[in-house]
Amino acid sequence: MLERLIGQQRRPQNMARSTIQEKLRGKSKVNLTQALSIVDALAEYAQSNGTPLPDKEINREVWQDRVAAYTKTQPNTSHRKETTSAPSEIKWDIAPLHAAQMDDLVEMIQENRFNAVADWLPKFLAGIMQAQMATTNFLRQAAEDTPQAIAQTLKALDAEFPYVDTEDPFQSGWDRRRSAANEATVGLLIEFAARKHGADASPAVVVALRRASLGFYAESFLSRVGTWFLAEKIAKAVDHLRSASLYRDAKDVLTATSDRSSDRIFEVVDFLQTNSRTSDADIVLKAIGEKCDENKLLLIVSDFEEHSASTETLTKIARAVSSENREAYISLFTQTGGSHFETLLREAATDDPSF
Repeated sequence: MLERLIGQQRRPQNMARSTIQEKLRGKSKVNLTQALSIVDALAEYAQSNGTPLPDKEINREVWQDRVAAYTKTQPNTSHRKETTSAPSEIKWDIAPLHAAQMDDLVEMIQENRFNAVADWLPKFLAGIMQAQMATTNFLRQAAEDTPQAIAQTLKALDAEFPYVDTEDPFQSGWDRRRSAANEATVGLLIEFAARKHGADASPAVVVALRRASLGFYAESFLSRVGTWFLAEKIAKAVDHLRSASLYRDAKDVLTATSDRSSDRIFEVVDFLQTNSRTSDADIVLKAIGEKCDENKLLLIVSDFEEHSASTETLTKIARAVSSENREAYISLFTQTGGSHFETLLREAATDDPSF
């Protein structure tokens, strides 16, 4: 009877009668999926006979705790994959998995709670993405790991979800775009790792990524640091990088601040100038002039002028605009009118750069 009822549940794996008997008699280890299959079948049978079981006895979370407690008492004889990252103590939010009755993935988390995240997260996320569920919360939790462990997880994710999907028929020749799966896994973990560790542990993350042959993602991490944090923490990250002799990376963080939204750049420049970090502020100002297109530059200059930025500050931006772009920028500022920046651009054409 139980075999038939379990078969009707349409779970990924059915249970043979002999297996069910072994579990009920305690002759073999039971996992969460098997336990819930049996509990659900018994609950359904009792309900159909007008004698429903108590809620506590059929509550899935109660049985999850019971199976977890049972598993802790059993010797672990499974072969563990060797890894350079230590087991994590991350508290995973499995409520969405319970809601979707994805017992196999709940079990995967439980069975790997003492294993490195890199060993199992790629396969876990593959199941999540197959179900078209969001990966966000799980990757945010994975970012709680140590910098070294995160690097190993990123390496495993990159192997499972490559930057370029070579099997995508629409990507060929020079048209190599980042795969959606890579962005939804590697990309998100880098973003959350930057938010978690960027201010205090940027050197550890960057070095760990490069030693794992993931230098490309190190650059992405540094960019996230420059665009995410408030000015004070950006300065802190820069100081940490310099203390580790990562001077180019410190400059990259400052340069990345020019990629912030147009109304969030002045706050960084103002903080640096106010705290006698003029050379750091100059790196940001130069990046604005060199990297921003005319439309974004127009918005940035407008915001700087609203905050009463000094003529010297605006001049440094103007001098960083390349000679190839200067005429187009002058034309745009002339059309909009009301800005002194047009004059500064014209003067910059005859001045030597101050950088």
